[in-house]
Amino acid sequence: MLVFGGEGYATRIVEAADMNRIAPVTPPGDLCDVHDLGFFSSGKTFNAWAIDPVPYMSVEDEEAPLPENPFSSPKGWITNWAIAEIEASLLLKGLKLEIRQGQTFIEERRGALGQGRALSMPRHVLARLEHIEKTEGSALELVRLLEDWCALAKSQSPEAAVDWTAAEYLFKKRLELKGLMKNSFGSKHLLAGNPNAVWNEILQKLPKLFEHRDFSQVPAAYQPLVEKKITGWRGHRLFGLEPELPGNTEDRRGQDPLISISADNLLGTESEHECGFSIWLNRLEMARGWHERGQFIRHVVL
Repeated sequence: MLVFGGEGYATRIVEAADMNRIAPVTPPGDLCDVHDLGFFSSGKTFNAWAIDPVPYMSVEDEEAPLPENPFSSPKGWITNWAIAEIEASLLLKGLKLEIRQGQTFIEERRGALGQGRALSMPRHVLARLEHIEKTEGSALELVRLLEDWCALAKSQSPEAAVDWTAAEYLFKKRLELKGLMKNSFGSKHLLAGNPNAVWNEILQKLPKLFEHRDFSQVPAAYQPLVEKKITGWRGHRLFGLEPELPGNTEDRRGQDPLISISADNLLGTESEHECGFSIWLNRLEMARGWHERGQFIRHVVL
């Protein structure tokens, strides 16, 4: 068990019998809101979140043998028609906006030229014009395909499995458009499938319970994606630090990490500059099971 006070901490071994008797403690009423401390979340406390520890061994720079990432491919997380519809609708919205902004940009420049005004051609303007010229035709074609796909998705049972024969063709066209984009304008980050964008869209629709998201209210059709997000590895590690958290200059010679906890939106510990925190102990003392003294590091990038 870790107990924090300011930048100090204490560690205690809690026996299984004692864990069976634990109960939530009501926090003091005069606590400030965590939002006032710069965090994106709100409420008097951070969120509580149960975890299932997964033991593994990694040496030096070896990649940790973590469970397979379901978000490495769209096929792993776009599993039913409801998720397919919300994912495609986000791209469709972004793509239409990008096309509309590009057309407005061209029309404004033509209007200025028609008035006899001299227009400069700095590097970013040239890049924008090249982007519009190379992608507009393919983008308009993809809009039509996405509109048909969204209509198909809405006509299906939300929880029914997606027809990936049709989806693979759609993603082929999406990746072709992404390959034409020389810059990260607008919708480029959505073209290959962006589970974080869909996750955020679902979160915005959830009610709150005690000022935290109430995941018990997730619609059944969205539960497969939500469960993958909340049950995956979230960057926390006991007896190790992987990946290395940025934002510290402390002297850690002769020390090993006891624990590292990344900034996590499920815990409500994300902020503009927060990367997480870690606790470092003397290497020999930790090898002997002594966890009482160490160095607390809050990883912040400014």
